Amino acid sequence: MLNNCSFIGRLVVEPELKTTTSGTQFVKARIAVQRDIAKNNGNPDANGFKQFDSDFIPFAIWGKTAPFAAKMVKGQMVSVAGRMQTSQYTDQHGNKQNGFELNVESWYMLDKKNIENNNSNNNGNNNNFAQNQNNFQQQQTQQQQQTQQQQQTQQYQQNSNNGFGNNGFGNNGFAPNGFGTGSFDTPTCF
Repeated sequence: MLNNCSFIGRLVVEPELKTTTSGTQFVKARIAVQRDIAKNNGNPDANGFKQFDSDFIPFAIWGKTAPFAAKMVKGQMVSVAGRMQTSQYTDQHGNKQNGFELNVESWYMLDKKNIENNNSNNNGNNNNFAQNQNNFQQQQTQQQQQTQQQQQTQQYQQNSNNGFGNNGFGNNGFAPNGFGTGSFDTPTCF
């Protein structure tokens, strides 16, 4: 059996971060997903545009990523994927109703629409989420580059100490990557 659903759409409500009695954080919201088939048999309206119906998909994001999901804003394009879950409940008139909700396992923000201006759900926290996320990614990239350079330097020094220095096979002999280049970016022929 397979229960796997993926949707791309725009948020129609601001996500609200909540916490269960056991301390698990979650976010509930809805996205509007445009249908592929246009109204009026695909004929344009008076302004020359095709009109499409939309479906409104309720979803929930649970756990560690919920606080990040709470920073999404109404109108933002998002991708959500997970499993569809149905439930039955009794409404205020005593009628049994069926409901459904996507339990999200992975999600992505597809645009950065007004993230930094969304202070209403941040309890007054003026963090610039987009800038913080960008800074974090830049720091990770810089750390990875520094680590890679350190590893290359260590390997080069190790090869030089093992007698593979200037031995006639190029400027510096064997390169740290072991492919016989005379320097880090100049190939040497054998």
